[in-house]
Amino acid sequence: MSDLRQAVEEALALLKAVTSASSDELFGDRIIDVPGRLPAAAERAAGIIEGAALALGLTALELLDQLELT
Repeated sequence: MSDLRQAVEEALALLKAVTSASSDELFGDRIIDVPGRLPAAAERAAGIIEGAALALGLTALELLDQLELT
């Protein structure tokens, strides 16, 4: 789980640096879904978080909460 946590933590840090948004804004308000809002690297970072959450049967926000990254 530490590898997963590290990957999610790095992806979230990139997203926050690019958008200056909180986790709730990114995945709750879904600002990541606005076309053209994110550069390709940030799109991949969002995909890492959402993919990991989906694989575990969680939402992105639930995953971030479980990993204490919110």
